[in-house]
Amino acid sequence: MSADTIEMTEAMGAHLAVFEEAGQSPQEAVEFARATIALAYRGAWKFQLYPPGMAPRVGVVQLRPYAADDRGKTIE
Repeated sequence: MSADTIEMTEAMGAHLAVFEEAGQSPQEAVEFARATIALAYRGAWKFQLYPPGMAPRVGVVQLRPYAADDRGKTIE
């Protein structure tokens, strides 16, 4: 697998700044965001909400209430 090159836009910088507030590096932030969306895609295909290979429309992200032992966990 080759490394991706991502253009740093003003919007991307603003989004990364939010992750940095939560203590994540830019690398961690990008990995988290990609993993989150990939999970949504896999679920859409697994549960046959979208045909395999078609990008689903993501409308909602479900958040769990904060618990002290959740530190470091970002996606399940």
